[in-house]
Amino acid sequence: MRFVVLAAGALLTSVAAAQTGGLPGTTWRAEDIRGGGVIDTAQSTISFEDGNVINGDGACNRYRGAVTVDGENMQFGQIASTKKLCPPALMDQETKFFAALEAARTFVLDGPYLRIRDEKGAELLRLTQIKN
Repeated sequence: MRFVVLAAGALLTSVAAAQTGGLPGTTWRAEDIRGGGVIDTAQSTISFEDGNVINGDGACNRYRGAVTVDGENMQFGQIASTKKLCPPALMDQETKFFAALEAARTFVLDGPYLRIRDEKGAELLRLTQIKN
C-alpha cells in the first residue's frame, strides 16, 4: 500500500512538471528578439518561479508577471514593471522583449535554448539558460 501512495505521488509530480514544462527554478537570457539580436550589455531575462510566476529584467526595468504553461503551450499574463527611463536603444529592446512575451503561444526546449514562438510558429525569442 505504501508503494502505491509513493507511485501516485511521483506520478502527480511528473504531471505537474509536464504541465509547467520543467521551467520553474530556471532563469534565461535573451540572445535574440524577433531575429534582431540584442544589445550585449543589456540583458533581457526571464525567471520562472513556482506558482506560474515570472520575473526578470526587460533591459532597463525589472518586471513581474504570470505565465500559463500547458504542454508546449505558453501564454504570459499582464506584466508589471518599474518605470525607469534608459537610453533609447535599451528602451527599444525592452519594448520588443515585452511585445514578444505578449505574443507568445508555444515554446520548445532545444538543447541549451528556450525558443518562444507565436501562434503561427514564428520564433519570437531565443533564450539561453543562465541559472537552474
